[in-house]
Formats: sequence, structure tokens, C-alpha cells
Amino acid sequence: MFLYNPIGKTLAEVHKNCGCNMGGYSVFVLQDENDTTGKPLDEDFSIGLILRKHPKYANCKVKYENDFYGTTVLRVEKGGEGK
Repeated sequence: MFLYNPIGKTLAEVHKNCGCNMGGYSVFVLQDENDTTGKPLDEDFSIGLILRKHPKYANCKVKYENDFYGTTVLRVEKGGEGK
């Protein structure tokens, strides 16, 4: 169970405030304001490892969070990615 509330925080902030999650993290990028599912970005045991592979998504903000059988699923808004 994820006890941290990531809603409205960037992936970089979530990484800073949370360590590894043995159940893992799964990040999806929402494609528009009506999208509630998103396009899969990556999965790993740490947001830091995901950001190492996809650094341009560090400033994307989390819009939705849920637990899927121990995996923390984060759905982020597309607008925050850098270059």
C-alpha cells in the first residue's frame, strides 16, 4: 500500500520523497484532458530508475494514482515533459 499522496506532484518530487517500492511502479502518460488510462511509459522498482531512462518526464505531474496488486500505478499529465 502506497501511503504517500503523489497527486499534483511531479515524478521528480515523487522520486525524492519515496524510495523503492518492492511491488514496483508503473507510469502511464495521459494523452489529453479526457484520457483516464494513458499510454504506458515504463515500469520499475524505483521512479528514479524510470526517470534515468526517460529524463524528459521528470516534470510531468501525477493526475491519478492507484494500486494494482501491489504495483503503484501513476498516470501523469503529458504537458510537463522537457526537452
